[in-house]
Amino acid sequence: MINVYSDGHHLALKYLKDTEVNLQNFLIMAGNFNIRDNSSDPLYSLHSIYSNILLEIVDSFNLCLSSNNK
Repeated sequence: MINVYSDGHHLALKYLKDTEVNLQNFLIMAGNFNIRDNSSDPLYSLHSIYSNILLEIVDSFNLCLSSNNK
């Protein structure tokens, strides 16, 4: 498991995207990515570029994105 906290400047996302990270054999990446986006919050009207970056990172690790929205 990798636990990620990305601050208000999305530094963790930038690090994971811009750095060749050699992480293997993990099944879960969890964290607070500080991304407010209409794909995860239907009541929010804007789309964030950081949501796209997160999806690219998730895909690069062959993971799936899950949400606990109710």
